[in-house]
Amino acid sequence: MSLAKSIFLDRVPFALSYDYIIYTDGTYVYAFNTVTKNIEFINLDPVVVLQNIHNKYPLDTAVINLYFKPGNYISSNRLQVTNNRMRFFGLGAPHYYYGTLARLPDGRYYHKGYANLLFGIDAYKPIDGYSIIFGNNTNRNSPSVALYVDLSNTIYPNSNIWTQGFEFVNCRFLNGDPGLLHTAVNTPASGNTVINSWNNRIQHCSFQFNARALDINNGTASNAGFICHMEDLIFHDNSGDGTKSCINITPTNWQGVFKNVLIEGNGLSTDTYALYIDTYGTGGLEIANIGFGDGNPPPWDAGFGLGRTTTIRHIQPAKGIYLSGDAIVQAGALFGIYPYAGQGLKFFPDPGAGTTIKFLNPGAGDTPSSADRLPQTSMYIDFNAFTFVPNTITSANSPYTLNYTDALLLVNASGGNITINIPAAYGYIQGTIWTIKRIDSSTNTVTVNIGTTSQSLSAGGVLRITGLGANNSFTTL
Repeated sequence: MSLAKSIFLDRVPFALSYDYIIYTDGTYVYAFNTVTKNIEFINLDPVVVLQNIHNKYPLDTAVINLYFKPGNYISSNRLQVTNNRMRFFGLGAPHYYYGTLARLPDGRYYHKGYANLLFGIDAYKPIDGYSIIFGNNTNRNSPSVALYVDLSNTIYPNSNIWTQGFEFVNCRFLNGDPGLLHTAVNTPASGNTVINSWNNRIQHCSFQFNARALDINNGTASNAGFICHMEDLIFHDNSGDGTKSCINITPTNWQGVFKNVLIEGNGLSTDTYALYIDTYGTGGLEIANIGFGDGNPPPWDAGFGLGRTTTIRHIQPAKGIYLSGDAIVQAGALFGIYPYAGQGLKFFPDPGAGTTIKFLNPGAGDTPSSADRLPQTSMYIDFNAFTFVPNTITSANSPYTLNYTDALLLVNASGGNITINIPAAYGYIQGTIWTIKRIDSSTNTVTVNIGTTSQSLSAGGVLRITGLGANNSFTTL
């Protein structure tokens, strides 16, 4: 069927770079071939049209570029991407959903005036999306993924490395459980237990009205290398399904960034975290500029289980952040640390934000408001940068128990005697040097109880203390 080029290329950006222009009249879905200038495929079901395009090209012979004109592409089926990379382009994704948001009778959300891919996609080859909306093929929040990206051994039984992985820019993920799942099944192949997914990008995207929003994990492989840049993201109104955190990122090794992110209204109150990241971080990971807005139903905004070379900065939780592992942290608000295993953490104060540190165990049901358990094993935690925000106490505070973050404590005893207690468990903390400086010249006494010993601090005196890695084990400097 031959049609005039202008009918389909009008208002299609960079039209000649697309292999097909997909459009719908509300009943049928059409695939216009930009080379032959013919409508090549027509069907009631968009998945049938797209599967025909996909199957046309032999394995590893093409990158298929598809432009979708605005409309709802609705199917109960799922597109299988197994032969070649497919790239999905649209007119855009709304930045403010009121006014365009609508629902199908089965509950699935879509946006009026935009290209809504309301079918599922199972990708066993790299897949890209630009300015388009990924929906789902079943009722909203059913156990079905809007976009499933699988590093499987199905296609290449002994090769599971993607060096040019997926890319999603200015996209929206709706209706899924989760909205985007990146994993690996049918692994490991014989003699190969590692999967690698490199050069991935999720940028300027939003995840909304899913059950769980995002899940990136090893699947059945024992190890995974993941290189991904995630930036300028919104996670909002994802209800959770009770199986994992609403945002779950747990590849063995993640190199990249996760920054400029709003996480608000995600998960169930029975979940432990709204956001959970657990990775060793070989090669460097940066988590930065994360806002939790009006909060999330779980008791903890986020849980981070981190390996080496991870930097966390500008995190201002609504409830609290749980930390375990090794990281450099620019801290604000409340942070919980696992008390029963060694940690390697270095803290810097976040200007303008007070910081509270507790040793807690979410696995035992602890929430940010739970009582401090105190450290139970040797760990390296450096609070020395907190000297930039000294804490001053007077006789009105006596007796005073030293806080973890009191790296510089100024003592004014002009109003009366002061007693300062340093718990024996602080001896487990190596790396922090607590400096206690008396700033008055009165004859009142200042007594510092260090575990089971005591020292007096005379007028103008300075006492510097650090832990040696065991209970009630300190030295003065």
